[in-house]
Amino acid sequence: MKKFLLTSGIAIIVSLSFSQTVNWAEHIAPILYKNCTTCHHDGGAGHFSLINYSDAFNNAFSIHYKTQAKEMPPFPSDPTYRKFKDERRLTDSEIQLITDWFNNGAPMGDSTLAPAKPTYTNLPEIVTPSKVLQMPTYTVTATNDVYQCFVLDPQLTQDVFLDAYEVIPGNREIVHHVLIYEDTTGQSTVKDAQTQEPGYTSFGGIGVMSARLLGGWVPGSNASFFPRNMGVKLHKNGKIVIQVHYPAGSKNKADSTTLRLRFSNSTLREINIDPALHYFGGNGGLTNGPLVINAGEVKTFYNKYDIPSYYPKLSLIYLAPHMHLIGRSIMAFAVTPTNDTIPLVKIPNWDFRWQMFYFNQKPVVVPPGSKLMGKATYDNTATSPFQPNDPPKKVTAGEATTDEMFLVYFGYTLYENGDENIVIDSSIIQQPTGINTNDLEEIITTAQFLDPLPNPAQNQTKLQFVLPKQETILFQVFDVNGKIVSEIKPVSYEKGFGETTLNTEKFSSGNYIIRMVSNSGKTVSKQLLVEH
Repeated sequence: MKKFLLTSGIAIIVSLSFSQTVNWAEHIAPILYKNCTTCHHDGGAGHFSLINYSDAFNNAFSIHYKTQAKEMPPFPSDPTYRKFKDERRLTDSEIQLITDWFNNGAPMGDSTLAPAKPTYTNLPEIVTPSKVLQMPTYTVTATNDVYQCFVLDPQLTQDVFLDAYEVIPGNREIVHHVLIYEDTTGQSTVKDAQTQEPGYTSFGGIGVMSARLLGGWVPGSNASFFPRNMGVKLHKNGKIVIQVHYPAGSKNKADSTTLRLRFSNSTLREINIDPALHYFGGNGGLTNGPLVINAGEVKTFYNKYDIPSYYPKLSLIYLAPHMHLIGRSIMAFAVTPTNDTIPLVKIPNWDFRWQMFYFNQKPVVVPPGSKLMGKATYDNTATSPFQPNDPPKKVTAGEATTDEMFLVYFGYTLYENGDENIVIDSSIIQQPTGINTNDLEEIITTAQFLDPLPNPAQNQTKLQFVLPKQETILFQVFDVNGKIVSEIKPVSYEKGFGETTLNTEKFSSGNYIIRMVSNSGKTVSKQLLVEH
């Protein structure tokens, strides 16, 4: 067995003396700027801004309550069951700091000690997309939640492999989440033609049973890049349908969301996307169906998919559970032929408003002959948090708001040697030492850009990166207006750990975006704060 030595990150533990009062400037603002203001800023998806002290003070109770309940930042999966890529969570010590701050009256502290306010340019990460699809301008007319579906035509004359996509909300104040589907039947086009307004309304999905769920976006998400040499096949003449959730309170506001797609010039390992666990009949369906929850009832359902013994090993890239309003919890796991259990995903408090795609940090390998198992609980009582009926009514399977579903989508590919070592989540990478560079491509699949050090910077900062192979790297620095203020010309680097220095002595104090572009097409951006 090959062994790799990675240096661990340095854990820094900060203890407050009993005489020091927790305050916004020194303790709370750094937490909010790191975890919250990507959504909670003017023009962002959050219902209120948290940039200024007055913003935080006026919303101190909400900040305290939501973080104590671990509802914010939103990442519904149970981290003790399995960890995923790009998790957004506060540490227990950060939550305690917020609690202490709130209990002490939410003091400001010395404003001169507060970090610089972040700015948000919303620059795209996919710089050279193969297709840019923009939905027509849509103005919300309803006062309640709206799930509007828009049919976009990529005009594909042949099958292509999608290796990256990016959702750019047109109006971040009202776009709550976006789900991306492929429809090869033409049914969505027919539905669209039946309405006078742009798109058509559909709650559970897009109203096309055979449509494939490709991906999604929630506030705070970045562009999605599939692992190197992997992609999702899009079919000739197929349509892309985006379902956009506009929450209550969006009436008379307009949106025109854009989807940026990047295709590969070569044939990739295909990532198949299937709702292997479902509520229909046959393999993968309910073992105690049908999906019926009577009024006043709390009921748990189970489903099971027997992976055929003639299948090879499977590498699971991501999962996407799906229920409706009275769903309370959902989980999925695999059981191997030797009765070992592989935890896959567990959501103890389901919230339909936060549907996510859970990318594994590394592919999860499932042996041949394993079983995929699912468990979901529904609460059809009057006290169910999102009960749509007053009084409760009998709920059955279907796509309507008042119907229910039990689906777990699996993004998977056929196993190849070394898949279990592919790093999907670059946050688990630290500066490598003692690595055999011949084995590096089994650990890192695409160019990884680490956080600049130091950050904030004064006169200079180090730009560190890890490459799976020899590549040419370009660095560009943008100001908050999207203007290039500095550039490190393309240089060829050997595979492995590398670094270069960015001189910031002549930069004005403020926020900047550093973009690393590799000749393989990978683009990664990091934020840098310059303080003089």
